[in-house]
Amino acid sequence: MIVTLTGVSGTGKTTVCKELIKHHGNKFLVSITTRLPRSSDLDGEFEYLSKEQFLKEKNENKFLWTTSYADNWYGTRKCDVDNALSSKETHLMILVPPVVPILHGYAKVTSIFLENLPSNILEQRMLQRGDSLETTRKRLLALNDWQLEAQKTPYYIFISSEGTPEDILQRIIGKI
Repeated sequence: MIVTLTGVSGTGKTTVCKELIKHHGNKFLVSITTRLPRSSDLDGEFEYLSKEQFLKEKNENKFLWTTSYADNWYGTRKCDVDNALSSKETHLMILVPPVVPILHGYAKVTSIFLENLPSNILEQRMLQRGDSLETTRKRLLALNDWQLEAQKTPYYIFISSEGTPEDILQRIIGKI
């Protein structure tokens, strides 16, 4: 089983994944990126490749999806999706909205969208985790676009991101 989590920065996606992995035996379905590792990345969330190696694999059609953002590439290999689908374990992915329909076109997955919180709460959460004020403000500008885009598709189960991480986790567990 594959479960995807989508939502704007600060809604709790990473926190929920940490808890699902730590206490419920879930695993990450690794995504590939050309960006440098961040301290906020979770173990097993990303495999880091050079841009050259990523583009080589992209040209060899090894990826189910790829996207470019902020001069970096991101993607997930088809073989990793296939391995997760044949596994008895639940695999988690944190995805941006344009990727979710591609994954749904390939396999049956469960997609959760963590609904937006008021921008002042999101800003506070992002600053507390160490994001710069400039980065935080840029991300906040996109927050309504993501949720509006998600609401136009049939793919998501919408979950409130209000309350404690445990509250959010319990709402998600109740849906998967």
